[in-house]
Amino acid sequence: MVAVFAIAVSGCNKNELDITRGYDFSLVMRELPFKLMRYSSTDVRLRINPDGLYPDTKYTMSFVQYTGNGTLQNEGGEFLAPNVIYDLENKIFVLKYTSYGVDDHFFEITIRDNFGHVKKQKVKMLNDDSVDWVK
Repeated sequence: MVAVFAIAVSGCNKNELDITRGYDFSLVMRELPFKLMRYSSTDVRLRINPDGLYPDTKYTMSFVQYTGNGTLQNEGGEFLAPNVIYDLENKIFVLKYTSYGVDDHFFEITIRDNFGHVKKQKVKMLNDDSVDWVK
């Protein structure tokens, strides 16, 4: 009986109470086409999967384009600029990438939460120059 009381009291120590406010998350991207023709577009579908639920979690997104010439738009059609932080309203979202160049495309999307967790998703697509656009 004394052992049960000692375990119960030690389990309620307020100095050791662990309250998690910000949960880590994973970032999932749907498979993309291997090649992308110039002047064509593809959807980049992303989903944030938090390890737990905390109601005050906010997410932001930014991207950097390393190679290729193209644009990235959000679901509302707004063109996104590289190295600018955008607020995300939903954990599931779609970005539209449009190719305008003949080089391979390589960019990285960064998702951050307001608790300091960061995930990066690399996006690579080869240029598909099998179509002659200049006649």
